[in-house]
Amino acid sequence: MTLIGPGVTEVVTASGKCEVSAVSHKGLALKGPSGEPATLAIVDAQGNILDMGCDVEHAVWDTSIGSYRNFLRGRGALRVVTPVDHQKFDH
Repeated sequence: MTLIGPGVTEVVTASGKCEVSAVSHKGLALKGPSGEPATLAIVDAQGNILDMGCDVEHAVWDTSIGSYRNFLRGRGALRVVTPVDHQKFDH
């Protein structure tokens, strides 16, 4: 992974370079090697996709923000767990 600008990280994969970016009021944005929109997935050790899509992206974003807020408050040792909630967000 390479930080290529404020809020943008480049991830080099076997198929090329992907991009993960974030804007505080929009959340995560993911792009594939050719610039097309991509999504996050939860993949088990055998390569099975357990869940994917906008709900996973929201859960990852919420967990990241919660963890960072705890760090800023001096509670960096606390774990933040956010379940994927398919009913919480409108698509």
